[in-house]
Amino acid sequence: MRLHCTPVLLLLALFASGYTIRESSYNDVGRWTVRDQHDYREWLVDVTRRTENSSQQLHPTVREFGDLIESRPHLRMLFALMFQAVPRSPRYLDELSGRPQIRDYRHMLRVLDHLIQTAPAYSTRTNRMSYAGIPLNTLLTWPMGKQSGFAAFLDPEVNAMIKKTLGIWGEYLQSPDSVLPNRGFLSWDDFFIRFFRKGIRPVAGNDSVIANACKSKPYKVQHNASAHDQFWVKERPYSIVDMLSGDPLSEKFIGGTVYQAFLSSLSYHRWHAPVSGRIMKALP
Repeated sequence: MRLHCTPVLLLLALFASGYTIRESSYNDVGRWTVRDQHDYREWLVDVTRRTENSSQQLHPTVREFGDLIESRPHLRMLFALMFQAVPRSPRYLDELSGRPQIRDYRHMLRVLDHLIQTAPAYSTRTNRMSYAGIPLNTLLTWPMGKQSGFAAFLDPEVNAMIKKTLGIWGEYLQSPDSVLPNRGFLSWDDFFIRFFRKGIRPVAGNDSVIANACKSKPYKVQHNASAHDQFWVKERPYSIVDMLSGDPLSEKFIGGTVYQAFLSSLSYHRWHAPVSGRIMKALP
């Protein structure tokens, strides 16, 4: 299975009750700092200026996204409101023009068109940002946080369109064009999920040890996880039945332990199983 660049990969390991995990201290990962917000703004400003005067026709999938928004009155309203709701304070504005970084959904589509035909590039800024490995997330951070944005991105048709758009980007990242000039890799994807050199990352021999998948870091451990919990509230308690889509296997993990790991979008991404064993079932 190939995992294409996701903003954050959250590895969830479920253990039946009676299994214990020794918790050691670890840094809190995945939180924004003031510097992160500054880098985010500067990165987005650079991208929007690059697309400002583009006369290039939109990719057919991006045009389809625009048609969806404009053919559904409730979506057109929500997509208009989400950008209007972003504050007009310096933190959210292009410093030169004084305008919002993303002005409206048509501007969003123009920038999106550029992003899905571009491979993530390394710079000291993007390295600090880490989440710039998935620029679509960076593009939508502010509007998604508004009530109108939250409602829009819960819409099944919008989700299907986002999935289709990401699929187009995934195809580009598997193409030779994504890695020009070529430095020994067939595509950007080939570079992103490259193999380790033999012996460079030995795995613990003790089967009771969880080996963090890819290059993830410990994020959270919760003991005595409930069948149902308010997973939408702050601190994110785990809800076993919801996590496993109501599957009968849920019963085996109620009262057990959840281990969650965080993987930055720019960290090593080739998937390796974090625990020994045999896959019994894959859930949607």
